[in-house]
Amino acid sequence: MNNRFEVDGNIGDAPEFKKVPVKNEDRSVIKFRMFHGRYRRNEITKEYEQIGGFWITVQLWGGMADEALRVLRKGMSVHVVGDLIENVWENEKKEKVFDWLLNAESFYLKSSRIESITMKPKREKLEPESSSDSSAADIPF
Repeated sequence: MNNRFEVDGNIGDAPEFKKVPVKNEDRSVIKFRMFHGRYRRNEITKEYEQIGGFWITVQLWGGMADEALRVLRKGMSVHVVGDLIENVWENEKKEKVFDWLLNAESFYLKSSRIESITMKPKREKLEPESSSDSSAADIPF
């Protein structure tokens, strides 16, 4: 059973993109490491200081991976939601190692590190062929 998990953090390295064969088709996947830091306010200096945190590997699949490749960069602050999976393996010294993998279902850019945003042009409205043939029931929203 997977656990739903949400985490905020900063992307540590440039996301890695590749195509992976899945059921006779190539699917896009993107992976990156992000750091979730814990902070508290220092009562003496009144500044926020890091008191802990952890690294986590995030992966996104399909169209979401293609979109992430277009917008995500090292250092960006993001919020990621998905299923948390524990990976366990043996290293070259035959020691058990574990890591967390977040199989993401969505990601959101956090505005704290964004300087500007450029929007795509608005899609043109489709005009009905004939006003007598269309009705409110034909509108798909």
